Amino acid sequence: MARDFNDTRYEWERSSSSRDSNRRAARFNYWINDLELLEVEFSGASHTWSSGNSVETWKSARLDRALCNGDWSCRFENAHVKHLPAIRLDHCPLLISPNGFAPLNALNKPFRFQGVWLSHEKFQDFVEEKWDKGCNLITSLKTKGNPGPGGGGGIIRDSDGWFITAFSARYGITNAFRVELRAIYRGLRLARELQIPKLEVQVDNKACVQVLTDNRTPTGEYANLIQACRNLKNEDGWTVRTIHVGLAL
Repeated sequence: MARDFNDTRYEWERSSSSRDSNRRAARFNYWINDLELLEVEFSGASHTWSSGNSVETWKSARLDRALCNGDWSCRFENAHVKHLPAIRLDHCPLLISPNGFAPLNALNKPFRFQGVWLSHEKFQDFVEEKWDKGCNLITSLKTKGNPGPGGGGGIIRDSDGWFITAFSARYGITNAFRVELRAIYRGLRLARELQIPKLEVQVDNKACVQVLTDNRTPTGEYANLIQACRNLKNEDGWTVRTIHVGLAL
């Protein structure tokens, strides 16, 4: 959903703060977390509304935003919002693209299965051997500033190091911790769709490993994203282990 919510979430989203604005922000965040909604990353002006004709009367805030659930975020992992310039309006129009704004030639090519593989005499044995050993999910990220423009992705390999698949996405203005969590969530969903029975998630961010292995109820800005990752990890039909490693992909 995307609209003018007439509320902000954090202090940087408004030009000034008061007890009332902090109270409203807390209630807004509680509502978002209760519905397990996620922010669609944006680019453009930090504030989408402004009012006033002088320095003394000027006010601004980020009142307009796009929210989605975990399934939609995973299905449209490149979704992005642009805050367009406000012309004759006090609000910035929001331009939303479910597939992002990357050029077509930058999109990943689809994996192609070769039917001739089925005729190989050891095909079935090979698949069963590799499938039972389990796989590794390795995430990677990059942000220019924290917060700043960022993106992340990962690769899934079998226990012998053979490539299975990979994914990547741009997340707009964000921070390293959120990018890592979103990459883990996307990787878990992808591994689940591939019906991988055993998965080891290798993460180079100790904080992410801690929140994903902690049994306490998550709170704060990342609570719904952390819980979404935990729910995937704890689904029946597979085992998932999360470890911290130093990586250089």
